[in-house]
Amino acid sequence: MNEFFPLREYFRKIYVVDLSPSLCNIARERVRRLHLADLVHVLCDDAVSFELPGMLETEGKIDLITMSYSLSMMPSYIYLSTMLILVTLRWLIKWTSFFHQMGSSESPTFMLLDAMPLQIMWIEIMEFNLDMSTGFPGNSGEYGKSPRNPSNSRFEFDRVFLDPSRRDYLEYRFGTIKSLNGRNGFIVPFIIRIPYYVWLGCKKDRDPNVHKRLDAIATESPYLKPSFGGQMEVQIHSKAYDQAIINLEANLPLPSFLYQKRLWRIPYDPKLKKHSQFTDYIYAFTWEDPREDQKILNITKNDVMLVISSAGDNALSYALSSHPSRIHCVDLNPCQNHLLELKLAALVSLDHQDIWRLFGVGKHSNFRALLHEKLSPHLTSHALQFWVQNAEHFNPMGKGLYDSGYSGWALKLTRWVFKTMGAAEEVKQMCAATTIPEQVRIWEEKVNSQLKFY
Repeated sequence: MNEFFPLREYFRKIYVVDLSPSLCNIARERVRRLHLADLVHVLCDDAVSFELPGMLETEGKIDLITMSYSLSMMPSYIYLSTMLILVTLRWLIKWTSFFHQMGSSESPTFMLLDAMPLQIMWIEIMEFNLDMSTGFPGNSGEYGKSPRNPSNSRFEFDRVFLDPSRRDYLEYRFGTIKSLNGRNGFIVPFIIRIPYYVWLGCKKDRDPNVHKRLDAIATESPYLKPSFGGQMEVQIHSKAYDQAIINLEANLPLPSFLYQKRLWRIPYDPKLKKHSQFTDYIYAFTWEDPREDQKILNITKNDVMLVISSAGDNALSYALSSHPSRIHCVDLNPCQNHLLELKLAALVSLDHQDIWRLFGVGKHSNFRALLHEKLSPHLTSHALQFWVQNAEHFNPMGKGLYDSGYSGWALKLTRWVFKTMGAAEEVKQMCAATTIPEQVRIWEEKVNSQLKFY
């Protein structure tokens, strides 16, 4: 942690707790070597039942709790509730652990699970079991079970509990700020990749009025507040507000979108067929010219716009040039909104050079680092999950962003057509032209005449 931000500037005390005396001795030595002995205190104790020195004085003053690959090694996780007495209202809690998600254990409300469940194939369970249990022999019949119902007996032999109820409990007991599913390739890369998750949460009541704030943003149009004869007004709320009320009434956390730092995404159900039919965005860039829209619409700062998201280019152009009061971006394909989220996150966290590499050139050699270190705080879990899985779209060794998505296949086909017809060089000249008249001339004199020949 000290590599990312100086610990002394952020914390008055840090407690490191572990049940293993040998690991505690290693921790003490590292603390001594880093000259942090006055700041970091190592406790050799059980995380389920430990008590901090001066527990009563500490109550309500813990600001951050982190655990890495340890929740799955604790027989009981009820201690999570006891930690609540220690923490401040705006606390954070961070977990990283192994997991598997069985179909029968998916959360009953889609707002609790941020990212889509990650299933483990039975071959991965078999190899991971052999590794984790040091080859302890067992009944080979368990290997043939369904991928959705893998056996955990070998994990539990080494006191590693992968039951999905632990993660479900986290997402029920606390508010989810960020969640990410991943696969670790440390055993046999690209063949055996062990599923893990990273989860960042807070108290459920961290900001109990946030749903009202989002509702005010999402329902400002007078058409959403119809009047009946001047006698009665029916208040129509946003979908985000309605879902938040349902969760609050059921003593569930608010939708994870509402715990985000920036409220620019409305909650949606990623498992609905209308959304799940898309695995990638169609358009990596917007085809239409927003300048023509601005000429016709005469957009002013008092206008509220409803725009199809697409790649987000038009919406951002309207925002930068016409400064409307608000822009609502809607798209059936959630991946298009993931792309727009990435552009918004880049605008608030990156410098011009990085933004140009990402969305001008469409390639960035350091995209993964930017994603985790700078962009992730401004992305919802859905968008973060998408870009972690599709970071190769910006690979400088590949074609880049603008050859990704379904439109990328259209561009590949178009290049093949131009090459087949002998117009590839002329098209490159047209794209490199600095003025529209020059483009028109190259098109009419070279490209179009070549196409007509065929």
